[in-house]
Amino acid sequence: MATLMEKLIALVAEEEAMAIGPNNEIIAVGVELVGMVCASSILGKSLNDELAVVDVLEDKLKKEEVRLQHGSLLLQTPKLVADRDYCDCQF
Repeated sequence: MATLMEKLIALVAEEEAMAIGPNNEIIAVGVELVGMVCASSILGKSLNDELAVVDVLEDKLKKEEVRLQHGSLLLQTPKLVADRDYCDCQF
């Protein structure tokens, strides 16, 4: 059985989670130099909650996705998506 203090802490934590608001979703198009610098800067400045990267070069896209995922572990970005099709990157 939960104590009164545990119940109060749970209520406060729930209210804080609801007060955070909507997620910031950003899509970077292209995994060449400019696209990856933009994506890395976005991750580094914590401007987003979710990041998608889109490019038609599937092999390069997968390599860059792995790099961004490794970096996002340190920066605590909750969601990272990479795909060839813009429509499949819906959050």
